[in-house]
Amino acid sequence: MGNIDSFVAGHTSQFNLGLPKPVEKCCCGIASAIFTLKYFVSEIKDSNNNLAMDFINSGQYTRPLIGVKFKDQSDHIFPVLLSKSENEPDIQAALEQAKDFLKVYAGDATNGEYILEVATTIDTKYAPCFLMRSGTDIRGISIWLTSYGLQTEIIEYREQGYEAQLKTNHTLYRDKGLFTSIFKKSLAQNNTLLISSVIQNKLDYKDNADVVRDDKFTGTHLVVATQDGDINYLRYMDPAYKSGDAGVKRRNIEIFLDTMIDAGAKCGHFLIVHNKTV
Repeated sequence: MGNIDSFVAGHTSQFNLGLPKPVEKCCCGIASAIFTLKYFVSEIKDSNNNLAMDFINSGQYTRPLIGVKFKDQSDHIFPVLLSKSENEPDIQAALEQAKDFLKVYAGDATNGEYILEVATTIDTKYAPCFLMRSGTDIRGISIWLTSYGLQTEIIEYREQGYEAQLKTNHTLYRDKGLFTSIFKKSLAQNNTLLISSVIQNKLDYKDNADVVRDDKFTGTHLVVATQDGDINYLRYMDPAYKSGDAGVKRRNIEIFLDTMIDAGAKCGHFLIVHNKTV
């Protein structure tokens, strides 16, 4: 376990990153990445907004990207979604999907004052990061945190998949029991954080009106977990709360694991993060 006081005090809200309101509704993963970086690298002095933009801009995509410019940050293009291919019909279909998405996520927040753009890319390496439509890719978080000198490992469970070492720091397991045991073992390691994908409707958000609840676009949510003093409990930092006190939760580990594993799809994943010296 790391410093629990530092963990609690460092709560990072996705609503306080300085991003346009439609973007902040989708960026739990960005807030989780920034929280984790600042937890381990105390000398980071960049503003949350600058770190968020650095994270967003670190993404590499091998297909045309549909991006949006908002009036209050007209110098930036925020990625919304990818086209299926470079074919014109696919690009037009992606533009229509982006429009439908922004009707829900932009709404009254922008009074329709935004512009959609198509950005082609010549990147040959796919390094996913953040798309408003699908949220933050944990592979993008892994790459970004590694660039700051942290050590990361993606642990994924898919019952219908196959056991494989996808990359040196990305392992896929078919065994649910093994997946959960790795989570518990990692949680118990000193000075380690677990960025965990949880199922949004299994969390209690009754006291937080700011959380987006449109099931058409949201299903999973990223939070950051650490071991609590009791071996049966953990603390997790939930970026979907503006207040630090409200955003840091204590939960039984078995109950938390239930929020991580999709019983229907029989899958789940989390990212282990620690200093390379650990």
